Amino acid sequence: MDMQVPFNFRVARRANPVLEARNQEICIRYAAGETLATIGGSFSISSERVRKILKRFGLDKTNGGLAVRNRDKPRKPPVEPYCLRVYGCTAEELGKFSLAERQAFLQQKTNVKRTDPAWLLSLPRWVEFWTRSRKWDERGQGPSKYGLSRIDPAGPFSTDNVRVVRNYESAMSGRNRKSAANRRDMRTKVRNSDWIREMARILKKPSASISRPTGATK
Repeated sequence: MDMQVPFNFRVARRANPVLEARNQEICIRYAAGETLATIGGSFSISSERVRKILKRFGLDKTNGGLAVRNRDKPRKPPVEPYCLRVYGCTAEELGKFSLAERQAFLQQKTNVKRTDPAWLLSLPRWVEFWTRSRKWDERGQGPSKYGLSRIDPAGPFSTDNVRVVRNYESAMSGRNRKSAANRRDMRTKVRNSDWIREMARILKKPSASISRPTGATK
C-alpha cells in the first residue's frame, strides 16, 4: 500500500529569519549598484547563488548592479580626435545628427571595410547624399530598397564616386561587370591556348639532321 504524503515539507517549511534578512540585504545592496562578486564575498557564497536569490525578487543585470552605476555615472562629452577619426567631423557637428543616422553610417562603413574598397566619406557628406536623394525612408536591405553604390567599381567610396540606387540595380551592374571580366578572362585563355598549340606544333617538327664532315672522329 502506497503511503500518501499529507503535505509538501519543502513548501511547509517555515522561513528562516536569518536567511530572509540576508536576502533582503543582498537585494538592497545590488539595487544600490554593487556587483554579484562583491555581495557574494561578503556572505561567503558564490556569485551564481547571489544571482538566483536576486532572481526570486525580480532583480537582474538590467535593473541593478553595474546597470545602476552606469546609469548614474555622468556621460563624458565626445572627444574631438575620436569624432574626426570615426565620423570625419567635429564633436559640435556630430551633435546635429540623430542616433539612427550615426548607427546607419557606422554600419555601412564597417561593411565596406570588410572588403577592398576604401571609405572616404564623412558623416555630414553621407547624410547629405541621402537627404538629396529623398530616399532615406526607403533605404535598407532587399532588392526594392535603396543603397549607396559606387559609380566606378575600381574607385573608393568618395563624394564623386557614389550614388543612391536600388539594390537590385547595384546587383545587376555587379553581375554585368563580373560577366565582362569572365569574358575577358576567357578570351585571354583562348589566346594562350592558341599560342600553346602553336608552340607544340613547332616543337613536334623533326629537327634537321646534322651531317658529319668526312674523316671526323666519333
